[in-house]
Amino acid sequence: MKIKNWRDFVFILMMYASIQWFILTFVSMFFYAGGTITNPTSPGYDFFSNYNSDLGRTVAYSGKSNLVSLWIYTINNTIYVISMMIFFIALYYFFSEGGIDKWMGLLGSISGIFVGIGLLGAVFTPWDLYPELHEMFTYLSFSSILLIVIFFAIAIYLNEAYPNKYCYIHLIYMLIVILFLIVLYTGPSLTSAEGLRLQATWQKILLFASNINLLVQGYGAWKTEKARPI
Repeated sequence: MKIKNWRDFVFILMMYASIQWFILTFVSMFFYAGGTITNPTSPGYDFFSNYNSDLGRTVAYSGKSNLVSLWIYTINNTIYVISMMIFFIALYYFFSEGGIDKWMGLLGSISGIFVGIGLLGAVFTPWDLYPELHEMFTYLSFSSILLIVIFFAIAIYLNEAYPNKYCYIHLIYMLIVILFLIVLYTGPSLTSAEGLRLQATWQKILLFASNINLLVQGYGAWKTEKARPI
Protein backbone atom coordinates (compact mmCIF):
# COMPACT_ATOMS: atom_id res chain seq x y z
CA MET A 1 0.00 0.00 0.00
CA LYS A 2 1.47 3.33 -1.07
CA ILE A 3 0.92 5.98 1.62
CA LYS A 4 -0.34 9.27 0.22
CA ASN A 5 -0.42 11.41 3.38
CA TRP A 6 -0.89 11.15 7.16
CA ARG A 7 -4.62 10.45 6.80
CA ASP A 8 -3.87 7.64 4.39
CA PHE A 9 -1.56 6.16 7.03
CA VAL A 10 -4.25 6.47 9.72
CA PHE A 11 -6.86 4.69 7.58
CA ILE A 12 -4.43 1.83 6.89
CA LEU A 13 -3.58 1.73 10.60
CA MET A 14 -7.28 1.39 11.44
CA MET A 15 -7.58 -1.63 9.17
CA TYR A 16 -4.52 -3.31 10.65
CA ALA A 17 -5.64 -2.49 14.21
CA SER A 18 -9.03 -4.10 13.52
CA ILE A 19 -7.41 -7.30 12.26
CA GLN A 20 -5.00 -7.26 15.21
CA TRP A 21 -7.92 -6.89 17.62
CA PHE A 22 -9.53 -10.10 16.39
CA ILE A 23 -6.29 -12.08 16.56
CA LEU A 24 -5.11 -10.89 19.99
CA THR A 25 -8.59 -11.12 21.51
CA PHE A 26 -8.69 -14.84 20.71
CA VAL A 27 -5.12 -15.23 22.00
CA SER A 28 -6.15 -13.51 25.24
CA MET A 29 -9.16 -15.85 25.49
CA PHE A 30 -6.82 -18.82 25.15
CA PHE A 31 -4.80 -17.68 28.19
CA TYR A 32 -7.79 -16.74 30.37
CA ALA A 33 -7.49 -18.50 33.74
CA GLY A 34 -11.07 -19.77 33.92
CA GLY A 35 -14.37 -19.16 35.65
CA THR A 36 -17.49 -17.05 35.08
CA ILE A 37 -19.69 -14.91 37.33
CA THR A 38 -22.11 -17.79 37.90
CA ASN A 39 -19.64 -20.70 37.61
CA PRO A 40 -16.13 -20.16 39.07
CA THR A 41 -15.15 -23.73 38.18
CA SER A 42 -15.79 -23.28 34.46
CA PRO A 43 -12.58 -24.25 32.59
CA GLY A 44 -10.91 -21.66 30.41
CA TYR A 45 -12.86 -18.93 28.60
CA ASP A 46 -16.55 -19.56 27.95
CA PHE A 47 -17.28 -17.59 24.78
CA PHE A 48 -20.97 -17.22 25.62
CA SER A 49 -20.75 -16.70 29.39
CA ASN A 50 -17.59 -14.62 29.88
CA TYR A 51 -17.51 -10.92 29.20
CA ASN A 52 -14.74 -9.42 27.11
CA SER A 53 -13.75 -7.44 30.21
CA ASP A 54 -13.07 -10.73 32.04
CA LEU A 55 -9.91 -10.97 29.94
CA GLY A 56 -8.68 -7.81 31.69
CA ARG A 57 -9.14 -9.11 35.25
CA THR A 58 -6.00 -9.45 37.36
CA VAL A 59 -7.49 -12.55 39.00
CA ALA A 60 -9.97 -14.73 37.11
CA TYR A 61 -13.23 -15.95 38.64
CA SER A 62 -11.47 -19.28 39.21
CA GLY A 63 -9.25 -17.52 41.76
CA LYS A 64 -6.15 -18.00 39.60
CA SER A 65 -3.81 -15.25 38.39
CA ASN A 66 -4.90 -13.88 35.01
CA LEU A 67 -1.88 -11.70 34.26
CA VAL A 68 -1.01 -13.18 30.86
CA SER A 69 -4.52 -12.63 29.52
CA LEU A 70 -4.61 -9.21 31.21
CA TRP A 71 -1.45 -7.96 29.50
CA ILE A 72 -2.49 -9.19 26.04
CA TYR A 73 -5.96 -7.68 26.52
CA THR A 74 -4.54 -4.33 27.70
CA ILE A 75 -1.96 -3.95 24.93
CA ASN A 76 -4.42 -5.10 22.27
CA ASN A 77 -7.22 -2.75 23.27
CA THR A 78 -4.93 0.22 23.91
CA ILE A 79 -3.53 0.02 20.38
CA TYR A 80 -6.99 -0.53 18.94
CA VAL A 81 -8.74 2.30 20.79
CA ILE A 82 -5.98 4.86 20.14
CA SER A 83 -6.05 3.92 16.44
CA MET A 84 -9.83 4.37 16.49
CA MET A 85 -9.62 7.84 18.08
CA ILE A 86 -7.04 9.03 15.53
CA PHE A 87 -9.17 7.49 12.77
CA PHE A 88 -12.19 9.58 13.77
CA ILE A 89 -10.05 12.72 13.76
CA ALA A 90 -8.70 11.95 10.29
CA LEU A 91 -12.19 11.08 9.02
CA TYR A 92 -13.42 14.58 9.83
CA TYR A 93 -11.20 16.07 7.10
CA PHE A 94 -13.51 14.63 4.43
CA PHE A 95 -16.26 16.93 5.68
CA SER A 96 -14.31 19.95 6.97
CA GLU A 97 -15.25 22.17 4.01
CA GLY A 98 -18.93 21.26 3.79
CA GLY A 99 -22.12 22.62 5.34
CA ILE A 100 -24.27 20.45 7.58
CA ASP A 101 -21.99 17.48 6.89
CA LYS A 102 -19.11 19.51 8.36
CA TRP A 103 -20.89 19.82 11.69
CA MET A 104 -22.04 16.22 11.62
CA GLY A 105 -18.47 15.10 10.95
CA LEU A 106 -17.18 17.29 13.76
CA LEU A 107 -19.74 15.92 16.22
CA GLY A 108 -18.93 12.40 15.06
CA SER A 109 -15.21 12.94 15.70
CA ILE A 110 -15.85 14.42 19.14
CA SER A 111 -18.15 11.51 19.99
CA GLY A 112 -15.49 9.07 18.78
CA ILE A 113 -12.86 10.62 21.04
CA PHE A 114 -15.30 10.56 23.98
CA VAL A 115 -16.08 6.88 23.41
CA GLY A 116 -12.36 6.14 23.08
CA ILE A 117 -11.62 7.77 26.43
CA GLY A 118 -14.39 5.70 28.00
CA LEU A 119 -13.08 2.48 26.49
CA LEU A 120 -9.53 3.21 27.67
CA GLY A 121 -10.95 3.98 31.10
CA ALA A 122 -12.62 0.55 31.15
CA VAL A 123 -9.42 -1.16 29.99
CA PHE A 124 -7.30 0.41 32.73
CA THR A 125 -9.79 -0.18 35.55
CA PRO A 126 -9.95 -3.99 35.86
CA TRP A 127 -13.37 -5.24 36.88
CA ASP A 128 -12.04 -7.12 39.92
CA LEU A 129 -10.14 -4.08 41.27
CA TYR A 130 -12.33 -1.08 40.36
CA PRO A 131 -15.85 -2.46 39.69
CA GLU A 132 -17.70 0.89 39.99
CA LEU A 133 -15.28 2.80 37.76
CA HIS A 134 -15.13 -0.02 35.23
CA GLU A 135 -18.91 -0.19 35.01
CA MET A 136 -19.21 3.61 34.68
CA PHE A 137 -16.68 3.77 31.81
CA THR A 138 -18.30 0.77 30.10
CA TYR A 139 -21.84 2.15 30.23
CA LEU A 140 -20.74 5.64 29.11
CA SER A 141 -18.76 4.38 26.13
CA PHE A 142 -21.26 1.75 24.95
CA SER A 143 -24.19 4.16 25.27
CA SER A 144 -22.34 6.85 23.28
CA ILE A 145 -21.43 4.62 20.32
CA LEU A 146 -24.84 5.40 18.83
CA LEU A 147 -23.86 9.08 18.52
CA ILE A 148 -20.82 8.26 16.38
CA VAL A 149 -22.89 6.16 14.01
CA ILE A 150 -25.69 8.72 13.65
CA PHE A 151 -23.40 11.71 13.07
CA PHE A 152 -21.10 10.01 10.57
CA ALA A 153 -23.98 8.31 8.73
CA ILE A 154 -25.55 11.74 8.15
CA ALA A 155 -22.20 13.32 7.22
CA ILE A 156 -21.44 10.60 4.67
CA TYR A 157 -24.95 10.72 3.19
CA LEU A 158 -24.76 14.51 2.69
CA ASN A 159 -21.25 14.49 1.24
CA GLU A 160 -21.30 13.99 -2.54
CA ALA A 161 -17.69 12.81 -2.69
CA TYR A 162 -18.12 10.01 -0.15
CA PRO A 163 -19.79 6.76 -1.33
CA ASN A 164 -23.23 6.34 0.27
CA LYS A 165 -22.75 2.60 0.74
CA TYR A 166 -20.68 3.37 3.83
CA CYS A 167 -23.63 5.30 5.25
CA TYR A 168 -25.84 2.24 4.75
CA ILE A 169 -23.27 0.03 6.48
CA HIS A 170 -23.39 2.45 9.42
CA LEU A 171 -27.19 2.13 9.49
CA ILE A 172 -27.02 -1.68 9.63
CA TYR A 173 -24.51 -1.39 12.45
CA MET A 174 -26.78 1.14 14.19
CA LEU A 175 -29.55 -1.49 14.40
CA ILE A 176 -27.13 -3.84 16.18
CA VAL A 177 -26.15 -1.08 18.62
CA ILE A 178 -29.80 -0.32 19.41
CA LEU A 179 -30.60 -4.01 20.02
CA PHE A 180 -27.54 -4.30 22.26
CA LEU A 181 -28.57 -1.26 24.32
CA ILE A 182 -32.07 -2.70 24.77
CA VAL A 183 -30.56 -5.92 26.13
CA LEU A 184 -28.04 -3.99 28.26
CA TYR A 185 -30.62 -1.80 29.98
CA THR A 186 -33.69 -4.04 30.03
CA GLY A 187 -32.28 -7.56 29.80
CA PRO A 188 -32.10 -10.15 32.58
CA SER A 189 -29.72 -9.96 35.54
CA LEU A 190 -26.19 -11.38 35.41
CA THR A 191 -26.87 -13.41 38.55
CA SER A 192 -28.59 -16.16 36.56
CA ALA A 193 -26.76 -18.37 34.07
CA GLU A 194 -29.34 -17.58 31.37
CA GLY A 195 -29.12 -13.83 31.96
CA LEU A 196 -25.32 -13.89 31.90
CA ARG A 197 -25.31 -15.89 28.68
CA LEU A 198 -27.66 -13.43 26.97
CA GLN A 199 -25.76 -10.34 28.12
CA ALA A 200 -22.29 -11.77 27.36
CA THR A 201 -23.37 -13.04 23.94
CA TRP A 202 -24.83 -9.68 22.96
CA GLN A 203 -21.67 -7.95 24.11
CA LYS A 204 -19.70 -10.22 21.75
CA ILE A 205 -22.12 -9.40 18.91
CA LEU A 206 -21.63 -5.68 19.51
CA LEU A 207 -17.84 -5.85 19.81
CA PHE A 208 -17.43 -8.02 16.72
CA ALA A 209 -19.86 -5.86 14.73
CA SER A 210 -18.05 -2.71 15.90
CA ASN A 211 -14.71 -4.09 14.79
CA ILE A 212 -16.00 -5.23 11.41
CA ASN A 213 -17.67 -1.85 10.88
CA LEU A 214 -14.44 0.00 11.68
CA LEU A 215 -12.49 -2.31 9.39
CA VAL A 216 -14.92 -1.62 6.53
CA GLN A 217 -15.09 2.11 7.29
CA GLY A 218 -11.28 2.28 7.43
CA TYR A 219 -11.13 0.63 4.01
CA GLY A 220 -13.79 3.00 2.68
CA ALA A 221 -11.94 6.05 3.97
CA TRP A 222 -8.68 4.78 2.48
CA LYS A 223 -10.29 4.20 -0.92
CA THR A 224 -11.99 7.60 -0.83
CA GLU A 225 -8.75 9.32 0.15
CA LYS A 226 -6.95 7.61 -2.75
CA ALA A 227 -9.54 9.03 -5.15
CA ARG A 228 -9.08 12.60 -3.91
CA PRO A 229 -6.78 14.91 -5.91
CA ILE A 230 -3.46 15.68 -4.28
